[in-house]
Amino acid sequence: MKKYIIFDMDGTLIESESSNFPLMFKHLQSYIPELEWDYFVYYCTQTAGTPLHEQLEVIFKNTLDEDTLNKITGELYDIIKNNSENNPFFEGVLDMVKKLNSDYTLFLSTGNSDEYAQKKLSEWWIAVCFDRIMWSSIIGKWPEHIKLFKDLTQDEDFEKYCVYIWDGNTDREIAQMSGIDFIKVWKAWIDKYEVDYTVEAEEIIQKL
Repeated sequence: MKKYIIFDMDGTLIESESSNFPLMFKHLQSYIPELEWDYFVYYCTQTAGTPLHEQLEVIFKNTLDEDTLNKITGELYDIIKNNSENNPFFEGVLDMVKKLNSDYTLFLSTGNSDEYAQKKLSEWWIAVCFDRIMWSSIIGKWPEHIKLFKDLTQDEDFEKYCVYIWDGNTDREIAQMSGIDFIKVWKAWIDKYEVDYTVEAEEIIQKL
């Protein structure tokens, strides 16, 4: 039986991409006028879960110095944070997290900033359901977050008793690299401009 659950946040608990992407794209166009919407959406979707500053390194083709990269990353984090009211939780997610909290130790790993994660999770008082929330503004999301969660539990068999719930390819890679079982949240493109999100909360609980 599983003991620990690691949740991704954006695209897994929160419907954020359809709201955040147009704002982020518009801001980045002030730096890269030739940036194409289709490329931006495709790349960010395919690398969901990758820390934002790493995504920007690729989008800017590794032409930015560290200070400029950090500046633009901070600007985008501010845009995302200020847009949080337009990023609702998926239907059923809040009750699911509260229900799972009674039987499992919950962790959250996000590629977003600490301010955004805390603000969003505190809106509905579910931040307290997670034993630890790790963001990527300081420590990248990769297996480093998993190691920190394992150290917190002091359970040598942490990987065996853990499951990772995610929506992006990067999260799958992290789970596979760490030897952790994972559940993918279904997400399908309607067309190249809109995304249809479906999180079957009860189905996730049943899979555990």
